Amino acid sequence: MRRRELWPGYSTYTAWQTLLSSTKRQSKDHQVMGELYGSQMSNRFTELMEDIQRMYKKVRGENRCASVWEVGEVCVMCERV
Repeated sequence: MRRRELWPGYSTYTAWQTLLSSTKRQSKDHQVMGELYGSQMSNRFTELMEDIQRMYKKVRGENRCASVWEVGEVCVMCERV
């Protein structure tokens, strides 16, 4: 009988097999999360950035400040007091 055939009888073998299967499962989970964040989330953030830029340009074009400031403070967006 070969030594390799006896491996499943050892507790360390079972522990290593459990660790290996857990690592493989985590790897697959990380791959799915990477694809999700890499495509869908980045696309959504790009849309949000474009919307914010469009709103800023509209407010800036109307010569209005988009923020409420205390008297005497300078608005960073439009540089008005």
